[in-house]
Amino acid sequence: TQVLLLESGLEVKWWGHVFITYLYIQNLLLNTYGVVPEEKWTGQYQNVSHLIPFRSTGFVHIPHQDSRSKLELRGFKARMVGYDGRGVYLMKDWEGDTVYQS
Repeated sequence: TQVLLLESGLEVKWWGHVFITYLYIQNLLLNTYGVVPEEKWTGQYQNVSHLIPFRSTGFVHIPHQDSRSKLELRGFKARMVGYDGRGVYLMKDWEGDTVYQS
């Protein structure tokens, strides 16, 4: 997990998100015994197509507001810092330390 944190360029305070992401990915991949832990627990084949590289750049959608015009921003740039279930990503705002689900 230290390598993942170092490669991501994030501060040490993000260690918890890095560790949880590491565990999430490890449970979806083959281990040294040739078993996928998540498949063993659930009895269902696991699909990993939703996985994206840690710290990937993306955009977080700003929910629709009635007062927003067509030309106002509909999202903002963020980086992926973890998973919150299948297909739900935790995104960190570039400027701040706020984490959003996307």
